[in-house]
Amino acid sequence: QKTDVPEFYLGLGVVLVKLGRWSEAEQCLDKVVNMLYANAGKFHGTSLQTEAYYYLGVSKSGQQQWSEAVEFYRRSWEMSPGGVDCCLGLAEALGKLGQWSEAVEFYRQAVVLSGESGEVLFGFGQALGQLGRWEEAVVEYGRAISLGFAGAEVRHHLGYALGQLGRWEEAVVEYRLVVEVNPKSAVVRHQLGYGLMRLGRWREAEVELRKALELHPGSAVVRQQLGDVLRELGNRDEAESAYRQSLELKSGRRGEWHSPILDTLSQTRGVTPTSLTREKTGKVEQKFDANDRVRRDSILKSQNKRSTYLNVLFVLYGNIDSNGGYHAQLHATRLLEQGVDCLFAVPDRSDNEEVLRRSLHNLSNPVRILPYSEFSIPGFRLPFANGGSPDIIHAWTPREVVRKCVEKLLQQYSCPLVIHLEDNEEYLTAAKVGRPFAELAKLPEAELDRIIPGDRYHPIKGKAFLKRAQGLTMIIETLKGFNIGNVPELVLGPPVDESLFYPRPINQDLRRSLGIPEGYVVLAYTGNVHSGNRDEVGELYRAVEILNQRGCPTVLLRTGLKGEEMGVESRGGSYEKYLGWVERVQVPEILAAADILVQPGVPGVFNDWRIPSKLLEYFAMGRPVVLPKSNLGLRVKHGLEGYVLARCDAEGIAGAVQEIKADGELARRLSDGAVDFYLSQVEQGWIGTKLNDFYGRLTGKVSSLRDGKRLGTTFFVVTPCLNAAATIDETIRSVISQSGDFWIWYHVQDGGSTDGTVERLRYWEGVLSGGSSDVQCRGVEFSWASESDEGMYDGVMRGFDSFEIAPRELMTWINADDVLLPGALSAICRIVGEHPEVEWIGGPQYVFETDVRQKVLQRATPTPTAVIREGLCDGKHWEMLQQEGTFFSKALWLKSKHGLKGFELAGDWNFWRVMAHHGVYYQYESPLGAFRRRVGQLSVERIGDYRGEIERVVPLEVRRGRFEKLYGEQEWGANVIRSYRSGRTLVAVESVKEVDQKVEKSLSVGSPSSVKNFSDSGVTTSSKSPKDFYLEGEAKLKQGKLDEAIACYKKAIDLDSEQYMYYHRLGNALTSQRKLDEAIDYYHLALKLNPNSGWSYYHLGIVLQSQGKLEEAIPCYQKALKIEPGINECRNRLQEVLKIFQNSKQTDFVKNDSSYHGNNKTKSAYDYYQLGNVKVKEGKENEGITYYQKALEINQNYLDVYYSILKINPHIKDIYLQLGDALSRSNKINEAKVIYKIHKHFEQI
Repeated sequence: QKTDVPEFYLGLGVVLVKLGRWSEAEQCLDKVVNMLYANAGKFHGTSLQTEAYYYLGVSKSGQQQWSEAVEFYRRSWEMSPGGVDCCLGLAEALGKLGQWSEAVEFYRQAVVLSGESGEVLFGFGQALGQLGRWEEAVVEYGRAISLGFAGAEVRHHLGYALGQLGRWEEAVVEYRLVVEVNPKSAVVRHQLGYGLMRLGRWREAEVELRKALELHPGSAVVRQQLGDVLRELGNRDEAESAYRQSLELKSGRRGEWHSPILDTLSQTRGVTPTSLTREKTGKVEQKFDANDRVRRDSILKSQNKRSTYLNVLFVLYGNIDSNGGYHAQLHATRLLEQGVDCLFAVPDRSDNEEVLRRSLHNLSNPVRILPYSEFSIPGFRLPFANGGSPDIIHAWTPREVVRKCVEKLLQQYSCPLVIHLEDNEEYLTAAKVGRPFAELAKLPEAELDRIIPGDRYHPIKGKAFLKRAQGLTMIIETLKGFNIGNVPELVLGPPVDESLFYPRPINQDLRRSLGIPEGYVVLAYTGNVHSGNRDEVGELYRAVEILNQRGCPTVLLRTGLKGEEMGVESRGGSYEKYLGWVERVQVPEILAAADILVQPGVPGVFNDWRIPSKLLEYFAMGRPVVLPKSNLGLRVKHGLEGYVLARCDAEGIAGAVQEIKADGELARRLSDGAVDFYLSQVEQGWIGTKLNDFYGRLTGKVSSLRDGKRLGTTFFVVTPCLNAAATIDETIRSVISQSGDFWIWYHVQDGGSTDGTVERLRYWEGVLSGGSSDVQCRGVEFSWASESDEGMYDGVMRGFDSFEIAPRELMTWINADDVLLPGALSAICRIVGEHPEVEWIGGPQYVFETDVRQKVLQRATPTPTAVIREGLCDGKHWEMLQQEGTFFSKALWLKSKHGLKGFELAGDWNFWRVMAHHGVYYQYESPLGAFRRRVGQLSVERIGDYRGEIERVVPLEVRRGRFEKLYGEQEWGANVIRSYRSGRTLVAVESVKEVDQKVEKSLSVGSPSSVKNFSDSGVTTSSKSPKDFYLEGEAKLKQGKLDEAIACYKKAIDLDSEQYMYYHRLGNALTSQRKLDEAIDYYHLALKLNPNSGWSYYHLGIVLQSQGKLEEAIPCYQKALKIEPGINECRNRLQEVLKIFQNSKQTDFVKNDSSYHGNNKTKSAYDYYQLGNVKVKEGKENEGITYYQKALEINQNYLDVYYSILKINPHIKDIYLQLGDALSRSNKINEAKVIYKIHKHFEQI
């Protein structure tokens, strides 16, 4: 064997790279580098080393680890400059890191090296566009097109670049060419329409914008622009309708859809590690079609008829993606839901360019973002949906750049001015200029105009600006000192987006991708560095340095912008992982990688007058927070909710981190307390949503529904669904018909149904908005959304994210074929009123099939919280906790919802398991919800996958050990709530011993301490075992009592869903009743549990044959005979069916290949290759290889086929020889040499 030579591992690594097996390739290539390093004198600078580094760069690019990719590409390039592939790879990786200036230079070299490749020129043009060098980008796109690289994507980019230059006539020409190729692109239609608007070609613009809306009806921006066009054409009524529809659409959340061109043009300003890619952060591309998936919020629709709209213009001081801009957007989102239309104005700065592009072209953007410069365009009108002017101008800080813009606006619009305060502006100005504010205040105005920068507060003009305001909002009470005009004021704390920021486990993926060793303490700080906080952030760096010097290895994760001239990174920088500027959705994943979150600082004129915008997000993440005794630190309970320091400087931070690391109980207490502190701020209304009422007081206009309905108990219910038209009505009716003294906020989150579900949701929206007799409570607020999602649990999370819920309010979700039982909410309302400590409550299991009044199963075994916490509600050790009819508080939801992530089937099991670490489960004596059992259910069909998801988290052996330990202790009990004749409810605690005695008595088993007895029982209140029901079913079947036999078999399955024979015999009974479709379903379920059941295949074949499905019956008979050759009747039936085929001249059928549907001679190699791909996707890899080999019989040079086979099984040595030959025939000599070496290695083995 010669496996110890670098050539072997290089060759194997190259093959693995070709197969996309990145991590395995990386291991091989690392071995090459290590071998070469050990023999530096022999191999340094050789082609082996150059190739190894290049392919390591390719591997890192494949894993989206762009920093590491750049490093390896550079090494390869430095050793052997001139390789076009390496040059291009380096350019692309630099672009991914946002290092566009350097990327442009490498693209320029790649153009020369490639001999002017059109594809390279296109990439070069894209890089130039990222730098705003549009003239040059246009030239490169033109060169690419002249070389024949003239696809729609290139022309799309060219059109965009021309538009950036104001060359709209040329841009329109390019967009029209793109439309000819791709007429169903909503984004191109929109851009074409916008270009025509800029040229004043209103009729043509109307046509294109209407086509864009046909393709994507959910675009608020396009409807708004269509309104502008219609108004220019004099169609006032249609324009008003378009504006109203635009406002309705804006009330929904920001959609996920975006165009590929904007992905390419988006400016990346920081490192994006593997764990921060779109797949990990949940930001998923969604494709919309003509099917209207637009959410229609009934709250907004009903208020349209009786409320006055309010228009608010927010004027921001900087980038809308900054913390301040982000908070303003969150406030605006809440206002939109209440009928307030919002616009944003941002400075014309480079860091806003991409945001402005997205605002123009993202069809689902909820608010319009405008550059300051648009206000100076003659005849410009603010694009509010109702065509009106602003009712409020809200200046986000009194800084100079904002003041100058707002004062010009106030000359045009007569409306109240509100100014928002978020910092001690006097301190920031003094720190920036480097002179005390008292000294600055004495300087002449002209001198101040010269030295005060645009992003700071002017001592004279800023003060006059504050006096001009009719109202002030402020982030903290201490800023009230700036209310020099004694105007109405509102404390408006920083909001937190709970769809992003919530507790979750340590992000080990990110740690690994950043190369952080196990055992290191990880701190995180997400924020910019500027003159105001430079010294404080420097203390954090110094603390990290001290910790490492003291033998406590520590790494600091940093995001945000920083000025290198400040020297911050020189202290402790060697222990830093700096990720640069990252998108907001990536921040929680970074915080989740940290053990401790630190907000450095000391009390004083800076920190006492502000709340760091990220600080509440830290608390919401459920990590120990270290902070100074200032602003929020004055409210936090030290040692319980956070670690509060008199001075959060280097020594203080280092000491706090060491103490938290050494004391696990303290770390756990601070983690739990952090979330409790966050929730306490929400509960006190300190974060609040009073902004709309504040506007109303200043303008006299009311645009929101009254909050009176929130007085008293409110239940929040979500139904996730997909293609549920057959059952959704019954589910909705079961929710809205609940009677009692409470409110219901009900949201249905549809996953993009195509079966009529959306039409049913529209129907219920109309019924409930008009007042329905079904409503028996104080009121129901109904809303719905239809959009692509990642599955049921993602739909649940999206649904709850649409609500604003107080910490102790109760929530539940009910699936679209299940129901809430009558009286469920009134029972919960009564229980919570009498037992306010209850935050998590459910009822016994209740199962039905078609009529909810006819139960087929009810189990009432009490469930201790400890059983749930240890993952024992798995159907083996204890009953599964029924999700239908289980209610929980918002506080428990926030702490536990991460338990739903990463699950397809067993998410509720894991969700309850996590929740049991934070709360106590109570069980009501009566059922509260009902589960519908039906054929084809995932919970039945994929029971093996369900068990697999549980096994992945808590393996069976671990669960068994936990059960034995809990049972031995017998200190755990179940909290049962019972109703008495007096009408009162009482909580009784039943010990596990009492519970077990009930089970023992009902089952008459021997030893109660036997785990096997307990788990085998299924913990059922029935006196019969599953086998008893099965045997009874057999007897009934022999007697010809088919209905009774079927009922017995189903009861056996309810108690033990993993015995294939129960399904098989049920299929036989259904066949006897001629219920053939249902019988087929149960035979398939039997075969899922036992794929080697020849008799199940045989009986399935009989049913299919009786339905005339001969082509499906034949493979069933063949498989049956392969497993059970002695079934003579099966052989006879197979011959009979084949004879029928021959008589029908269907002789193409190949008897031993159940998936083959054609003639060998008529199929191409490509056809077989595609058939193989289908089989591989179905998990039938052996069948896939068979088709691949058939493809090679036709075309021995089909390289993709060889690689596909090796991807399935890299140990087929003959394939390497054939692949080498094919590569040689294709003149790919170097690759062929590598493959031949690998084949030789296998020959030696």
